[in-house]
Amino acid sequence: MANVHTVDLVNRILPNVGDTISVEDYRAKLEELGYDTRHQVGSLGGASNSGVIEIKDGVVTRIKKYADQ
Repeated sequence: MANVHTVDLVNRILPNVGDTISVEDYRAKLEELGYDTRHQVGSLGGASNSGVIEIKDGVVTRIKKYADQ
């Protein structure tokens, strides 16, 4: 299960199921908010592993609102 912080970061960038963004733009938006590379990549990995997002061909898609859905 993704930790609360991981889901919080995803919520900042992809608040709705079905939202999409490139990995590059996702990371840039988190960088603008002051998050370092570790948090940027960690949020992608954690949310992907828990099934909240899907990453395919460099595009991040929100597929669930919460990890336990």
